[in-house]
Amino acid sequence: MSSTPAFTPSSFFRRATGLAWVLFVSLSWMASAVEAKPNGARVTFSPLAGAGVMSEFSGVHDDIYFGGALGFQFTRNFGIEGTLGYVPTIERSGGREVIVRHLSADFKYQFLPDSRLVPYLTAGWSEIHLDPKGLGGSGRARGWSYGAGVLVPMGDGPFHRWSLRLDFKDALVKFDEIGVLDDGLHHNFMTSVGVQLEFGDDWHKDLDGDGVIDRFDDCLGTADRVVVDSKGCPVDTDQDGVFDGIDECPGTPVGAVVDSLGCPSDSDGDGVYDGLDRCSKTPEGAVIDEEGCPIDSDRDGVYDGLDDCPDTPLGIGVDLKGCPRIESDMERGFYTDKLLVLDDVRFRPGKTKIDSGITSTIRTLARILQKWPSMKVEIGGYTDSYGSDATNLQLSQARADAVRDFMIERFEWITPDRIVSVGYGEANPIAENNTEEGREQNRRIEAKLLEGGPAGF
Repeated sequence: MSSTPAFTPSSFFRRATGLAWVLFVSLSWMASAVEAKPNGARVTFSPLAGAGVMSEFSGVHDDIYFGGALGFQFTRNFGIEGTLGYVPTIERSGGREVIVRHLSADFKYQFLPDSRLVPYLTAGWSEIHLDPKGLGGSGRARGWSYGAGVLVPMGDGPFHRWSLRLDFKDALVKFDEIGVLDDGLHHNFMTSVGVQLEFGDDWHKDLDGDGVIDRFDDCLGTADRVVVDSKGCPVDTDQDGVFDGIDECPGTPVGAVVDSLGCPSDSDGDGVYDGLDRCSKTPEGAVIDEEGCPIDSDRDGVYDGLDDCPDTPLGIGVDLKGCPRIESDMERGFYTDKLLVLDDVRFRPGKTKIDSGITSTIRTLARILQKWPSMKVEIGGYTDSYGSDATNLQLSQARADAVRDFMIERFEWITPDRIVSVGYGEANPIAENNTEEGREQNRRIEAKLLEGGPAGF
C-alpha cells in the first residue's frame, strides 16, 4: 500500500513560520497602499459541496463532500471561521460504510475585499472523525488546517451580500489514534464550491447618502446634494472648487473667483470675472478688452465709454470728460457764436495776398481745427461799398480763397475738405460805409462754424 509523504513537526513549523512572514510583509504593504474603508463586523454562512480526497492512512476511500462554514468577520479583511463537513464513504478493506466528519477552526484573511474577485487564505486547527471507527483505532485524528479560496461577489440581496465560493482545504493530521503505526502528518483534501451569505449592515450602509455604499465609496462624508462619480467622490465639472449639485453657477470659466455658492464675482462690474480680470478696478462704464482692461483709443487718459470725445488727436490736452480743453476766450466765443472775425488779417488795397502772415486769430482757428478733426468751417470774405458789386464780389472771393489756401499750406492737419471759402462782396456790413472807420470794419475775413466742435454750446 502506498502512502503520502510524512511531515515531521519541526519541518512543518519551519515552513509555517516562513509562510507567516511572507503573509505579514504582504499584508503590511497592502494596508499602506489601500485607503481605509468601514470595518463593520458581520456573520457569514456558506453551504458547500464537493469532493473529499482522503489520505490512505485514513483507511477509507475518496468520495463526495458536503458541509458548511460559519464565520465571523472582525473587519473586511480579517475573520475566523468554523467548518463542519461530511464525506460518506467506505473502508478500503472490509467494505463497511463510514461517515467521515471533518471539523476545522481557522483564521481567515480576505485580499482585495472590494474587487470583483476576492481571494482568501485560511489556517488553523483541524480534526477528522471516522464513524464507525476505523481500523482498530479510536476514530479521531488531529492536526493542522490550511487552505485557500476565492469569492465572486454577486451583489446585494436578502442576505445583504452573497458570493459564489470556491474553497480548498487541507486537513494535515496524524492518524496515530486509530492504530496506524506511522505517526506523521498526512494530507486530506476537501475541495468544494458553494455560496457565502453575509449578515450585517455595515457593508451596505451609505452613511453620506450619496448613492454609493460605504465599502465602495472612496470619498466618505460627501456633503448632502453633492453629485458624485461611480467611486463616490464629488464632481466639480467647472473646477471652481464648489461641487456639482450645490454649485448654483455650474458653467463658471476655469480660473474665475467664486463665492460659496460657486458663482463668479465681478468686483468692478465690467463683465470680466475676478481671477480672469487683469484690471480689477476698472471704473464703471469704461469699455474694456477681453482681459478686463479699459481701452483708451485716442490715448488721452480718459477711457472709452467715459470719453465724450473719443477721437481727440494725440497730444491735445483734455478735460475730465476727455474733450479738448478751451484755451482762450477767443476760442470759447467761437463755440458760442459760431463765428470768429479774423480782424488781424491784412491785405493791401485791391490786393489778395496776405501781408500779415500767421496772426493770432489764424493760429487760434488752426488750433481749434486741430482739436476737432470732424470740424468744418467757412472762410467768408467781405468788402466795403466802394467799387462795383461785381468787382467787390470777385475781390472778396479771392481774399477768402487766399486765407483758405494759406491755412491748408501752413497747417498739415487742415485738409481741403474741411474749409470752404465764399466771397460775399459788400453784403452784410457790420458798420456804416460813410466813414473810414466803418469801411475798415466791413473789409473783413470771418470764419463760420459749419459742423463739429464741442457739445453744449
